[in-house]
Amino acid sequence: MAQEDLPAYTVREHHMVRGPRLRVSGARGLEVVVPPGFDRRRIPGLLRRERPWIEEALRGIAPPPPPAIPNDLAFPALGEVWRVRVAPGPDLGVTLRREGPGRLLLSGAVDDAALALEALRRFGRARARAGLIPWFLRTSAEERLPVSRVTLRGQTSRWGSCTASGAVSLNWKLLFLPPRLVRYVFLHELCHTLRCDHSPAFWGALLAREPEARALARELRGAASLVPPWA
Repeated sequence: MAQEDLPAYTVREHHMVRGPRLRVSGARGLEVVVPPGFDRRRIPGLLRRERPWIEEALRGIAPPPPPAIPNDLAFPALGEVWRVRVAPGPDLGVTLRREGPGRLLLSGAVDDAALALEALRRFGRARARAGLIPWFLRTSAEERLPVSRVTLRGQTSRWGSCTASGAVSLNWKLLFLPPRLVRYVFLHELCHTLRCDHSPAFWGALLAREPEARALARELRGAASLVPPWA
């Protein structure tokens, strides 16, 4: 292996090591840790000998490839499935538009994964605004638990939240949950307009409206797996 075939690396001296050590991390890449006074001309030979290990370690920290464009977008919360047709084109951007009932056309620079996936996410957020927010407001009226405001976000660790002033934020990715779990999230946040905690009083109010609340809460803990990679 020629010198130019060696992987990129940095060298760091450390008085606690007695011989050269190889370390691979996402922050520093390949690092050769050597004791003070080590003959650095020996490093290329070390890298050649350890090349299989180095390549495997570097693959382990490589960023995963972007998700593939799905053939369809399924939103169980709303009972919707949208078929996606992909049409590469000369445009620099990506456009997603309805082609007909249950059909979408994704066109333009669809080879740009970031642009294509963001177009899908914009459509998902739009469907959430059109479907989830009216559903939530109907539930609020039916339960006589008014809110001051409801917005959509893309939280990574919460399905919803409620402030002391009654402002509710819902995760647009609720689209990928079955209706029973979505309704549970709605009721959970609405009951926080009564109690901003998870006290017995809060659970009493929630269980009065949904007797299966505790079982649904347990089911919700694993619901993140229902969100597809593109979202």
